[in-house]
Amino acid sequence: MADPVVPMEVKHGSISWKYLPSVQLTLGKPIQDFQRYLLPMVGDEWATRQLASKSFDAGITNALYAVFDAEKGLKGSRDDVILLRINGNGTDILISRTDEAISLATLYKNGLSPPLYAQYSNGLCYGFNPGRHLSPIEFTDPKFMRLNARVLAKLHSVEVPTSFQGRPPLVWHKCDQWIEMAPQKFDDPVKQKYFEEGVASIAILRKELVEMKGILSECVSPIVFCHNDLLCGNFIYDEDKDNMNVIDFEYAGPNYMAYDIANHFCEFAGIDSVDYTLYPSEAVQREWLTCYLQETAIIKGQYPASVATEDAVTSLYREVNKFALSAHLFWTVWALIQAVHSAIDFNYAEYSGIRFAEYKRRKQEFLSL
Repeated sequence: MADPVVPMEVKHGSISWKYLPSVQLTLGKPIQDFQRYLLPMVGDEWATRQLASKSFDAGITNALYAVFDAEKGLKGSRDDVILLRINGNGTDILISRTDEAISLATLYKNGLSPPLYAQYSNGLCYGFNPGRHLSPIEFTDPKFMRLNARVLAKLHSVEVPTSFQGRPPLVWHKCDQWIEMAPQKFDDPVKQKYFEEGVASIAILRKELVEMKGILSECVSPIVFCHNDLLCGNFIYDEDKDNMNVIDFEYAGPNYMAYDIANHFCEFAGIDSVDYTLYPSEAVQREWLTCYLQETAIIKGQYPASVATEDAVTSLYREVNKFALSAHLFWTVWALIQAVHSAIDFNYAEYSGIRFAEYKRRKQEFLSL
C-alpha cells in the first residue's frame, strides 16, 4: 500500500493541507474512476488485481462504496479494501470537509482511524476497518460494553487539534449556524405536514435551543475531542483482533464529553425504525459509565477504582442524560436542513419530529436529575 497522507504541521501550529492529493474528479463509477484516477494514491499493486465493488446503503447522509480484491472479497484484510465516499447532496453546508480531513489525519496518527489517501470534488478515498456492526442489544453485553467504552475513552483522550482550539463546543457552534439555515416552511405539502405536527415552528425550536444552551453551559463536563455522531452503526467490531473501532468522523470536533456519550445512548433507538424503549436503562448506563471512567483512568495512568467511584458515576450519569436533550435538538435541526437538500430516500422531515418529540417527552425528567 502507498503511504497514507499525514498532514504536515507548519509554523503557528496549524496544519497544511496542500500535501493531501486532490483529484479533479467527480466520482461516478467506483471501479473505473478508482483505476483511472486514484491508483497512484493507494499503491501500484492495485493495478494488477481483479477488482470488485459493493455499495453500502446503511447511511442516511452519503453514498459509500467498497472497492476490493475480487479473489479475497470483503473478508480480506484492511489492505485488500478501499472505501470511496460520495458526499451527500447539500452536506457541505452542514459539514466542514477541511475539518473532517484534519480529524481523520489526527485520529489516524493516534491509531483511531484508517488512513486517508485522497480527496476528490465530491468525496474521499480512505482505508477500511474490517469487522461487523453490533446490534443495540449487543452493546449491553459486558464484553462489548467494555470495548465500546474503551474506544471512546481513547478518542476523548486525543489532544484537540490546534486549529480547533478556542472554538465553542460543537453542539452550540453547529446549532447556532444551522438554525439560521433551517426552513421556515416546506413547499412539499407532505414535508410541511410533518413539520407542522412535529416541530410547529422554527421560533419554538430556537427558544428551546436558547434555553438548553443556558442550562447546559453551566455543566462542568470537560471539552474533549468528540465524534459527535455515535450511531451504533458507526462502531465496528473486529472479531479477529477482538477490539472495536469507530468510523465516520464527519462531525468530529471539540465538544462536551457528556454530549458524545449521551448522543451514543440516544442512538440505541435506531434510525430507520426509531424505538426509544431501547434507550439504555439507568442500570445499563451506570455499568457503561463505570467502564468508561475506568478506561479513562488507565489511559491517564491513574488507579481505576479511585476514579470510577459511585459519586463520579452518579455525577456523570446526571450530566449525560441532560446532554441527551441537546443531542435531540441537534439532530432535529440537522434533519430539517437535510429534508430540503438531501437526495437520499429517507424521511428527514418525519425524523426531525421524532427527535423533537422525544426531547419534549424527556425534558423535565432529565433536567430534574
